[in-house]
Amino acid sequence: MNILQYRSANCKNCYKCIRNCPVKAIQFRKEKAKIIHHECIYCGTCVNVCPQDAKVLRDDLPTVLQWLQEGKKVIASVAPSYVAAFGVTSFEALKKALVQMGFYDAFETAHGASMVKSEYERILNEEKPDLLISSCCSSLNLLIQKYYPTLIPYLAKVASPMLAHGQYLKQQHEDAMVVFVGPCFAKKEEAENAEEHFIDATITFKELSQYFETHQVVLEDLDCADQKLSRLFPKAGGVIQTMEPNQMYDYISVDGAKACMEVLDELEQGNMKHIFLEMNICEGGCVQGPGMPASRVGRMEVQRKLTKVSGKQYHLDFDHSLDTVAKVTFENLQRGNVMPSQEQLQEIYQRMGKVSERDFLNCGACGYDSCKEKAIAIYQGKADVNMCLPFMKEKAETVSKQVLKVSPNAVISLDLDFKIQSFNPTAYKLFDINPNVQVLGEDIEHWLDVDQFVGVLTEGPMMDVISYLPKNQKYVEKRVVYDEDVQMILIIMKDVTEQQQKLEQRKSLKNNTIEITDNIINKQMRIVQEIASLLGETTAETKVALKHLRDFVIEEEQE
Repeated sequence: MNILQYRSANCKNCYKCIRNCPVKAIQFRKEKAKIIHHECIYCGTCVNVCPQDAKVLRDDLPTVLQWLQEGKKVIASVAPSYVAAFGVTSFEALKKALVQMGFYDAFETAHGASMVKSEYERILNEEKPDLLISSCCSSLNLLIQKYYPTLIPYLAKVASPMLAHGQYLKQQHEDAMVVFVGPCFAKKEEAENAEEHFIDATITFKELSQYFETHQVVLEDLDCADQKLSRLFPKAGGVIQTMEPNQMYDYISVDGAKACMEVLDELEQGNMKHIFLEMNICEGGCVQGPGMPASRVGRMEVQRKLTKVSGKQYHLDFDHSLDTVAKVTFENLQRGNVMPSQEQLQEIYQRMGKVSERDFLNCGACGYDSCKEKAIAIYQGKADVNMCLPFMKEKAETVSKQVLKVSPNAVISLDLDFKIQSFNPTAYKLFDINPNVQVLGEDIEHWLDVDQFVGVLTEGPMMDVISYLPKNQKYVEKRVVYDEDVQMILIIMKDVTEQQQKLEQRKSLKNNTIEITDNIINKQMRIVQEIASLLGETTAETKVALKHLRDFVIEEEQE
């Protein structure tokens, strides 16, 4: 199962993940985001910035809990950034809670950090490389292997503190399952793909914190009796602070993905001599890792607590019986992406609506730094043309304007203050307004009675109502709708003056017919009275026929 998992149904196509991903390892297809795992450095940014929880980290805690339930000997290696995760300065407080969970024992990964820093010192003193890049950060290691393979020779071939500590614990407890607990997502990938199997599972501080919260585990901090300099490893520059300096080298610390990539770009240009470079993808170091709980300690408080638990002496913090820390090898993981030709780029630019220099906004709304980068991503199947928000906005507005322009109906939109926001050409014609007159922002009450719109806000739409415009001497069929989502009132009016006039003429004709019929009936009645004896049944039949005609006209009028 992939370390980072994707929930397609949750994705709302907001592009926030691609905007924040430092290596753009996100593919958009059919308006859904997908993680490109062979390009991902597992920094966890996409998980933490996604507002819809469409990306999630694989939860390994259930597996660990199953081991505990089965009675297996499980030992925890806890990263020193626990100070930032739980706010306790005493490791014993956290160890006690883990043992209560069922862990056989728990130890500090700072033990491994102490071994690693000693190995770094040995390399600088004995091997004297021109450049040595720390290999503690798993995401940084992946970044170099996947995007800067020419710098792999300068990456320290030393196991990370997690693996070094796992190596030590496996030596001391051969039958134990070793679980790393820390703030890092990429450690899951490192543990799974390590050359030697020193770590059996990794869980984050966030996962552990959720377990504590569910089971109402409260950490009771104890007085910090001991100090270990290697506990500084999780802060930015912490590795360098633990090392005995070699006067031949300059020690430089870089943190944050963007800053790391800028430095790596610079290193690829060469001319860097006698430098030890500590690099961390997380800005601020591991204490700002993606696997930290929401209730984490603030940055300033973390610095204060780390100072309290670290001490100030250069020495090996822990006794250990390992002859050497495990060596690791790094390989070129870069997958060459086919680049488009200039002609292919031009064709993509056309599809993106980039037909002139002014169209190349390079706004970054799609997540890419430039329109060219976006076009390349489209060619490589990572992005979609419709991801260009200014282009789609302009396209939608153009289509909308054309529809309104050619619509035979007058279309008007109002804000909730009944001020005009849009007014199409047919509306100008309906109200006999000069097309050059600006009406946007004006009150609609100059042309229509606003009282009729108030009810629409609370009672629902006004559907196909015939109204008379006395100023313009026109009849209109009117439909009024309130869109609550955009807080707008939409009025659609159709000029039905001609139809209404014909209807009035028809009505007048019917009324005249009824009046004539009544007159004839009255005259017939008078005649009947005068010559009743002469006409007899003939007169009665005529009267009945005329009444039928009159009733028919009236019924038709009512229909």
